[in-house]
Amino acid sequence: MKNCPYCTGENSDHENTCVYCGRPLPKPARKKLSIWAFLLISLVVIVLCIGVASMIGGGDSETSISPSESAWYACRQFTEARLKAPKTAEFERYNSSKVSRLNAVEWVVRMNVDAENSFGAMLRNEFECVLQDLGENWKLISIEEQ
Repeated sequence: MKNCPYCTGENSDHENTCVYCGRPLPKPARKKLSIWAFLLISLVVIVLCIGVASMIGGGDSETSISPSESAWYACRQFTEARLKAPKTAEFERYNSSKVSRLNAVEWVVRMNVDAENSFGAMLRNEFECVLQDLGENWKLISIEEQ
């Protein structure tokens, strides 16, 4: 039901003129899209665009590392397992000059580690690992503190 703005008479929604005064009734105002609905629709469109873009140009998100870097990180894990306080360990960054290949599957890695000893003193130690590349995994041949 809608009211006539001139005589305030109540008219049915399908009437174009007031049944009481005969004047034309205003057409119902078109509902405006609320700001929240607009923001929600915009958000959905943005998420869909990002999803489509990532599927089209995604590729592999993993970066491959060299066998030398892989040997370095394997030695780091084996070294960390032998420390008295592994949570205190600060390893130096990867340095390709400290990694060398012995043969097709064996590598030698030297690295410095700062870690606490049994007394809580922070000491620098140099370790040398000899590793065997098993493809997906590494086998520790030897590890020595220098």
